[in-house]
Amino acid sequence: MARCSHKEHWRVLRRHWTRSAFDGYQRRYSNYSDVVCLKCVELWRTKAAYVEELEDAKHNEWRDALSRDDAAS
Repeated sequence: MARCSHKEHWRVLRRHWTRSAFDGYQRRYSNYSDVVCLKCVELWRTKAAYVEELEDAKHNEWRDALSRDDAAS
């Protein structure tokens, strides 16, 4: 289940892949995707079907959202 209600601001950071120390930081297929809300800066992993309807995050969108969030704090 999504963590916020700003669906128009949701973007996919990693679609069906993951990377971890356990796998030697190699990119591997995953049933899960990483989704971020650019408005409230929430990040979650999900294997929900709605991921296929979301846009991929564009270069710097996530970093810009974090910068805005830090400035507001």
